Amino acid sequence: MSWIETNWKTVLDTLTAVSTLVALGALVITVFKNRSDEETRKQQELLEQCKRTLEWAYNALMPDPKSEVAMADRLNWLTAARHIIAYQELKKLVTKDPQSRIVEDFEEFWRHRFHLALSSPTLSTYHYWAAPEPLLINIHPTSALVVVDFAGWPDERPDPVDLPDRKIDLLKSRKGLKGNAGFGLKGYLQQIELRHGKGTPSPRKPD
Repeated sequence: MSWIETNWKTVLDTLTAVSTLVALGALVITVFKNRSDEETRKQQELLEQCKRTLEWAYNALMPDPKSEVAMADRLNWLTAARHIIAYQELKKLVTKDPQSRIVEDFEEFWRHRFHLALSSPTLSTYHYWAAPEPLLINIHPTSALVVVDFAGWPDERPDPVDLPDRKIDLLKSRKGLKGNAGFGLKGYLQQIELRHGKGTPSPRKPD
């Protein structure tokens, strides 16, 4: 009797066990992949909703696309603030890359749009915010704080353009000082260095 005939059952049992392990391994991989795909899908859906919510916030504050100044409309400010708060809550759920990086990028885009909408000197006096006497209160104070706060750069977030001198020098050595704009920029930087020393003042903290 040959070895195979003698050990046939053992061989079959071994092959069966190996096949079972392979099948189990494939199942585990499939389950993890499906979970990963589902998480990616959820993150993408959250990202898209974040985009829509910020756009709704801006459109609520600036319903007229031709206007450059936010209207002193109580409901507009309230609605914009509500959308901003909703966005901030949704953003907390976006925890995976690349979605978490993308959400920061388009937040900065919309922050700049809000900043421009709130930059008119008209907003610098209380008359913009107030109703005629004796009512006084027009714009809801909390909604105004939410919107104005969103329009400013967050203190806890490092500014990506606060570069060290070595990186600034690298930009100068590449194409940062090329062309007409570069020629004028070179003179501007020279004046800054004469007045403030080497380097560029922070865009958030101008001297």
